[in-house]
Amino acid sequence: MIRLLEIVKEITFSKGHASSKNLEDMADQAISTLDIDNDLDRGLPEDANYLELPINNKVFAKSLAKRTKIVTQSGEYMLILKTSGKSDYEYYLVNKSAKQVKEFFVAVMQTNTSSYRRYNLKKAFDIVVETVEWSNLATELRGQGIGKLLYTLVYDYVKSQGRAFGSDSMLFEGSAGMWITYMPKLASYFGIILDGVILPIPKEELTIKNKPIFDMYGIDGFIAMENPPKLVRKIMHNVEGLSYIKGEYGVAKTYANVNDTFEVDQPKLSLKQVMAGADEPKGREVQFIDYVNEFDTIKDLLKSDKINYMVDELDVAKKKKNIKALIFAFLDAMVIVKETQNGLVSVVI
Repeated sequence: MIRLLEIVKEITFSKGHASSKNLEDMADQAISTLDIDNDLDRGLPEDANYLELPINNKVFAKSLAKRTKIVTQSGEYMLILKTSGKSDYEYYLVNKSAKQVKEFFVAVMQTNTSSYRRYNLKKAFDIVVETVEWSNLATELRGQGIGKLLYTLVYDYVKSQGRAFGSDSMLFEGSAGMWITYMPKLASYFGIILDGVILPIPKEELTIKNKPIFDMYGIDGFIAMENPPKLVRKIMHNVEGLSYIKGEYGVAKTYANVNDTFEVDQPKLSLKQVMAGADEPKGREVQFIDYVNEFDTIKDLLKSDKINYMVDELDVAKKKKNIKALIFAFLDAMVIVKETQNGLVSVVI
């Protein structure tokens, strides 16, 4: 059973960076967020300058080890993780070659595994998505590949835990470039979350040039993973060869259940039948899947008053005239409707 959630996010791209903190600012915030300052208050003289401490200072090193764990290392950099919290994660990229605390914390990323999307992704897709809520890199180190290293190391850890990696709904310039141009190369599977439904995106369509398309059409965020679950693979199979950018597939949201019925009018009587005294035909009750069989194209299906009444939102990247496959997201199931040479075909997933 797919659980419906009422909160829907839409991705937005913002100019600039999430923050303009330099290395000292990053260190000051980190020792406060990690509560290391409490240990330093107790263990050091009152006039001690925490930022000037060597990173091998016993009080600092012991407090850091108590409150974080080492995730992985790459060259002179180390990824550490704040150990508290069940669904909240806080990663720090630190420079183990730094001499002082003020040079130690170079980047931070905060993530969360709670689902605030229309569908509970764990129940609908059998997947846990660790979503980036915030990331930042010290201003002195921008443009040196440190951001890519942060995302690479965090993604490696996330996938080792069997989770997918998702973007936030608000992306600044640095993170937007990371998700559009870098993460698709890093991950085996890459897609978008469109109104709570995970859709694949052809990697050749993930370019900065196409960024306005992703900004305009109700996308919750991007998603990267290594082993797509069964439901995602079914969607991938049914939209294979189609273009999201050209608007050839998308999502139709409805608050109906898949087996709900609705009344369809029967053809009107001819003049001859009326003159013969025939009774006016009664409407018939049909389910969505049976109704779809009466149409040859999705374009014609979407012209139907019944479908227009049933569908609450239609999310595609272009005008609906290009649609070749459409995922109807019901409250309790999803149905892919796609065009074939023999008309429309429905696949319940």
